[in-house]
Amino acid sequence: MTLIKSAKANDIDPSNYLSYLLKNIPELPTFANSADLEAYLPWNFMASPVAAESLIYRTVA
Repeated sequence: MTLIKSAKANDIDPSNYLSYLLKNIPELPTFANSADLEAYLPWNFMASPVAAESLIYRTVA
């Protein structure tokens, strides 16, 4: 599954999620451990400060 599909599957706007990743992952240590990387998975992204604005709001027809 791609990053974009993972974001959509978790009701996250893909462009905001990718921007978040590209901004924050370079700040990790060179050899980050798996616990550090888990915070950036889409299902853990919801705990980040920018998550509220990244939700995809679905309208009911």
